[in-house]
Amino acid sequence: MNLYLTSFLIFSIPANLVAWIIARLGRKDGLKYSVMEYLFIYFPWLLPIGLAVLTFDGLEATVKKLNVGPTFLTVLFVIAGIFGGLSFLTRLIFSKYKLHGFQTTSLTSLVLSTIFVKFVLLIFIFMS
Repeated sequence: MNLYLTSFLIFSIPANLVAWIIARLGRKDGLKYSVMEYLFIYFPWLLPIGLAVLTFDGLEATVKKLNVGPTFLTVLFVIAGIFGGLSFLTRLIFSKYKLHGFQTTSLTSLVLSTIFVKFVLLIFIFMS
């Protein structure tokens, strides 16, 4: 199976699970998440993939160059999935304030993706 598809599937399971739990908790407070907000949970997957493509010419080349195994990638993308699902958390925490949902979710997703990429870069620096 393609490494991109495998990483996406590994990412999407924890991302959807965490986002679903947060969305269910948000419904108790009257929060409704749109489809466009839901798409932003996949941003923490796109940012490391984009970084791998720009830096090493693809995910396969990244695996070969850094000499990492499939278990390491699985753990990284599960952590990225948790970060992606947590993109909904800001609206749940600040539910008593009137926030624009799309902007809040997109900014939270961007910040969490940046934190995750910095975490991955630090791991790769210490590994090499």
